[in-house]
Amino acid sequence: MYNIGALHSKLGTMDSRCNAEGMKIACTHFQCSAWAFQHLRDTYPQPKGSDMSHDLLTFFINIMLAQAQECILEKSMLDNRKSSITAKIAVQVVDYYKCALGIMVSGSPSTDTGSLLILLDQRSLKYLFI
Repeated sequence: MYNIGALHSKLGTMDSRCNAEGMKIACTHFQCSAWAFQHLRDTYPQPKGSDMSHDLLTFFINIMLAQAQECILEKSMLDNRKSSITAKIAVQVVDYYKCALGIMVSGSPSTDTGSLLILLDQRSLKYLFI
């Protein structure tokens, strides 16, 4: 199940988002990836600190949903939707990324999410989640 999520994530990044069809396909891949990670998290619970703990899978789910929502945001801008609609979509993108950041920040060094934060450059993260 993890490999299915990872594969759909990779396919989503490989799709061209230069046109409406590419955005739809990428969005679908990111949504499928989020579903696979959510199914894995909810069906096969793992202890904290494992490679696929609840926190880490929740982090992956939020990142994939944020990526899918970004595709919807790009499509909304391409279609010249109302500013209020585009703004609501953008807020949802930010919310998904903030949830992912919250999971990373709330971890301690003895948990997998703490080590995840260490692996990422904290200086670049602060610019993403302002």
